[in-house]
Amino acid sequence: MNLSKSGFSASVSSRFGTYNFFNPSRSSFKFAGFQIRGKKAEGWAFLFAIPNIIKGLVVLVINILKLFYWVIRPILFILSLALYVVFYFLGIFLKILFFLVSVLVEVVLIWPLNIIYNLASMFLIDMPIYIINNFAGKELFVENEPSYRKIKSKQIEENDKVAHELLLERLEFYADKNFKEYNLKEKFFYWVLFFAGFLVGILGIFIIFFSVSEASWLYAFIGFYLTLIGNEMKEPILRAKRQKEDLLLNQEFNIR
Repeated sequence: MNLSKSGFSASVSSRFGTYNFFNPSRSSFKFAGFQIRGKKAEGWAFLFAIPNIIKGLVVLVINILKLFYWVIRPILFILSLALYVVFYFLGIFLKILFFLVSVLVEVVLIWPLNIIYNLASMFLIDMPIYIINNFAGKELFVENEPSYRKIKSKQIEENDKVAHELLLERLEFYADKNFKEYNLKEKFFYWVLFFAGFLVGILGIFIIFFSVSEASWLYAFIGFYLTLIGNEMKEPILRAKRQKEDLLLNQEFNIR
């Protein structure tokens, strides 16, 4: 680059001469001791200056990229810092919002549903069970019974932790309730109760399907209640069956 009285000019040099971009007629070319100027030198000066032109363009691009990097780096730093601050406070806001929503759901939804569920369970399940137990003169239906899922001896042999803990829970339950082996009369009564519960459950399912066609919440509630009672009526015979199996497993593997 050159700035003189005649104006601004740009040129590129090689060992064979100089090529002037703005005024090619001022180019010069020298070869084997001979030097030429003007239009005759334009083509030769430009041809031998091509490598330096390419090199200059590459250097120019690299320097422009470096300049862009040094200019953009503080901008990127400020932007990343701003994003960090935004996401930090956004995280705090979301945590507070989640806490408020969870408290609102707990107070408005969970607590009332628990109260309704407990009241319904007391009047619809616990009281009928209490009346039936008093009428029968013995504890046919037991509250907080464990799961009566079948446990196989193979599971105990293979040290199945879940099966072992469930079996231990049921054995402790039998001991706490002082359940003894059922006689023939009791088993007959439990089987009658089982089939009655099966029929009640089928009736409840039928009423639930009927409530869907009629779009009636009352029928749905009655059907659900009958299904629940039917399942409760099947518990005694299932308990008697599992108790016998569990005691045999206890004798075989000495669980407790």
